[in-house]
Amino acid sequence: MKLAILIPAYNCENTIGDTISSLQSVDSGWPYVDRVVVCDDASTDGTTSAVEAANFDKCPLYLLRHSSNRGEAACYETMLACLPHDIRWFLILHSDDLALQCFIDRNLEILNRCPERVAAVSSNYYNFAALETQLAHTPAEDRIIFRGNAPKEIHHTASVGCWWHISGSLVNRRAWEEMGGRDSRFPVSGDWHLMLRWQKAGYLVGHSLLPTTNYRINAQSVSSKSFKILRDVIERTEVALALQEIFTISIRLRLAKQIGLTGLRRTTRFLLSGETTDALHALSTSSHCVLRLLRTTR
Repeated sequence: MKLAILIPAYNCENTIGDTISSLQSVDSGWPYVDRVVVCDDASTDGTTSAVEAANFDKCPLYLLRHSSNRGEAACYETMLACLPHDIRWFLILHSDDLALQCFIDRNLEILNRCPERVAAVSSNYYNFAALETQLAHTPAEDRIIFRGNAPKEIHHTASVGCWWHISGSLVNRRAWEEMGGRDSRFPVSGDWHLMLRWQKAGYLVGHSLLPTTNYRINAQSVSSKSFKILRDVIERTEVALALQEIFTISIRLRLAKQIGLTGLRRTTRFLLSGETTDALHALSTSSHCVLRLLRTTR
């Protein structure tokens, strides 16, 4: 059985060369990899040139391009469409992350240990930034945790959020396509939404505690437009309302409390930095989301 490695890319000329180089540095497992596929989502920088300049020869590398920016969900759709039908599993690697030496071999081992009806298995990773590198989840042990559609397990995912890490994950192509992949309506919370739909459909979702990637912390993310307009808060609310059969009254009440506290924290942060308009927007948006969740608990 062969795998494909999929890399969605957008305005990442400064990082994607390192990502491809990290794959080039992986010594083993390549006989089981059919191809690496990069999809440039209409970048406005030199992303395409950086991919073309990469010195990669482990297997065929395909570079696909969108004529307009369509989002990460569309990148996966485009990349999957170019895969041979006999490729049943694929690996995802984000364009600013790095593969460790065990990236392919460990995922092949995970594949051999998967029970039936596994949709995806993510792996532990190292967070790396300018000053330090830290293991995301401890301990790093040879253990894979699977969660299915039992009420206790699916309610756990609904309550704690997305514990599946998409970059570095091993994905069952059939399960992905059966759910329609990531929903383009949720660019921030799409992974969580997909996990919940998988579990609801009777699939298992897993997480391996051995790290396979280095995850690059984006120091600018906290000041992004998405952060300021509370995109994450809005999407979490929409996911809960779309899957009310999963989000029980108690879970919705807990989520409403979390969203209320998130709104207050960001409102305070914006006020302290003199961003009054953003503060008012944060308070209004979070309050509206809380009210929508509370209405559905009546």
